[in-house]
Amino acid sequence: MACSRSLPGPVPTDGQNGPDIILSRIAKKLCPYNWELKNQQKMATIYKWHRQASKNTKLNPVVVCKMNTRDPLVILELKHFLDLIR
Repeated sequence: MACSRSLPGPVPTDGQNGPDIILSRIAKKLCPYNWELKNQQKMATIYKWHRQASKNTKLNPVVVCKMNTRDPLVILELKHFLDLIR
């Protein structure tokens, strides 16, 4: 068994420190990820990049972005990510 499509565990209220999805000890072994959820309009640029990666292809779009002095990040659709870790 691995991560399911519906993420396990409760979701804390706004302003609470720690992960946005609290996993049980067993869930952490099955799905070793710390979840930080964001829903903000100022991420529009990321969605433009994603749309660009989606154009004229049947392949799954992936965006790799990097800020100076920071490690690169990979952005892909949640459904595809969950399929990868199942």
